[in-house]
Amino acid sequence: MFVLTLSVLSTGLAFSSLVSASLMPAVYQRDDGLPHTVNTGRTTFFNPGVGVCGDVNTANDFIVAINSVFFDAFRRTQICNQTMLVQAFGKTLAVKVVDECPTCGFNNIDLSPAAFEFFAPLSTGAFQVQWSLE
Repeated sequence: MFVLTLSVLSTGLAFSSLVSASLMPAVYQRDDGLPHTVNTGRTTFFNPGVGVCGDVNTANDFIVAINSVFFDAFRRTQICNQTMLVQAFGKTLAVKVVDECPTCGFNNIDLSPAAFEFFAPLSTGAFQVQWSLE
């Protein structure tokens, strides 16, 4: 629990309010040790093949490659094949983590062409998404 004290000098008023941790960004530990957070970043698309998780995937699979910082923070056995929920344009799609994206910036992801086209045409190139591991 955090205590927030605000003072308004122009009126001489002062008040305190308790701010619960629930108002902070939602972060909690999952049973498998991975954090559950809602991340905001950009997505592009990639042409899948054999990913670092060892699976062979095609452009028609609903899959994702995550940035190296996030991928490296967890053992491959923890992150590979996890379900990620991706949200954009009022839509939500479940995709499977199968690869690493070494060129993606922090919180950015790469979707397969089929997953990308669920949200927008490939000609869009990139757009902002929210994502979380489920």
